[in-house]
Amino acid sequence: PPLRFRESLMAKPLVNWGEVKKHQSLKDRWIVIDKKVYDVSSWQNKHPGGRKVIGHYAGQDATGAFIAFHKNRQYAEKFLSAYHVADLDQKCPEDEDINSRINEYHEDLEGIRSVLLRQGLFEGSKLFFGTMMLQVFTLELLAYLNLAYFGTSWWRIVLSIVLYSISQAQASWLQHDLGHLSVFKSTRTNHIFHEIILGLTKGASCHWWNHMHSQHHAKPNVI
Repeated sequence: PPLRFRESLMAKPLVNWGEVKKHQSLKDRWIVIDKKVYDVSSWQNKHPGGRKVIGHYAGQDATGAFIAFHKNRQYAEKFLSAYHVADLDQKCPEDEDINSRINEYHEDLEGIRSVLLRQGLFEGSKLFFGTMMLQVFTLELLAYLNLAYFGTSWWRIVLSIVLYSISQAQASWLQHDLGHLSVFKSTRTNHIFHEIILGLTKGASCHWWNHMHSQHHAKPNVI
């Protein structure tokens, strides 16, 4: 059988955290997800989220962040399987404390996540977000029409500034939720509307925002 298939049938070696932490340089990066160790050194530049975000987890446990960042976990795991190089040794005496803390953290996190899922808090309200989109474009249109049809007296300018400021504030939070893929079930649909709200109304790059905002959320998720 092919080499990769033969390797998948073989038991992976066990490594402890001391070994994992040796691999956290730019050219040598290991991460741990669900007690499996992955060597992402050669793949990091192909990562859709960029190389930098993976670097935050080099030599560390990335399970919580992996779940949070990947809406379709099963799809993402297909790419990971080729880079599975070892399993984490859960019985290593010197790692007993860190393994215990990580396991407790994931149990707490999964418990909270299960409660939120049952309460439907991950389901975006189409009525709410639709109203927000309507508000953004309506206020922008009114701000423009106010000056275009009624002149540029000082109070007309102030009125347009107020209308446009409210629109921009709402657009900021709306694009934030779209960027987090929180509005629609489809990732593609979220990205399309993200381009419209952030790109059209604010003149900013969605790719830049996603890259930088992911850094903002990435590091706090590191244990």
